Amino acid sequence: MSLSTVLYTYAWLDCKIPKYADPSRTWCRRVQRWHHHYKDWKPAVLLDNGSSKEHCEAVAKEYGIEVVNAQPHLVYGTYGCDYPQVWRMYYYMKELLKTYEKIVFTATDAYICGQELLDYIESLDSGWTALWCHNHPESAIQVLTRNCESYEKFFAGTLDEVIAKYNGNMEEAIIPFTHVEKGFKGNRYGEMGWTPYTSDMAYYTQVSDNLENDDMFPVLRLVDGKMKVVTL
Repeated sequence: MSLSTVLYTYAWLDCKIPKYADPSRTWCRRVQRWHHHYKDWKPAVLLDNGSSKEHCEAVAKEYGIEVVNAQPHLVYGTYGCDYPQVWRMYYYMKELLKTYEKIVFTATDAYICGQELLDYIESLDSGWTALWCHNHPESAIQVLTRNCESYEKFFAGTLDEVIAKYNGNMEEAIIPFTHVEKGFKGNRYGEMGWTPYTSDMAYYTQVSDNLENDDMFPVLRLVDGKMKVVTL
């Protein structure tokens, strides 16, 4: 029997950074693209980082997803690993696991592009799995299942305690994944100067905010009752 599963991401919908935001609308451009890629995968939950209630409600209505309006807005610090909102994203998985048996997390700039990878993700029924990137786990795509002792121990305590304990550390270096899967081709290609997508890439992370063509990548769509990677 397959586990009850939710697709999960997080964002700051009120962000006004050029290209990240769509100046023609109030929507977050990066989240628009994420939704375009994964829109048939339901249920889906987006944890927002302190945007307005009205904005969160409008996005939830248009995209047909649950938007959790987490307050207050948590700010990136002045150095790379000062990201309390990232730890809140992890901590909120506790709430999701009360309802769902399995969480598939993808960052808003992380795309699953290969059917074999999608099938592998759907087959996972235990533990806490991430992919591999450079010389460390790729946390932008990960799968967590209920009753994972590694997760429960690492995130014991209150949110404030978790942030105080872990903020300042590189998440990929300290998160205790139970398995890191290295068998699929993928990387932070966007970090490497915008590498063109090729059909042998199972996943592509850090998709550039300068992306103009939403259909540059294959997308996930429901076909005959099953999620498929398709080219539009």
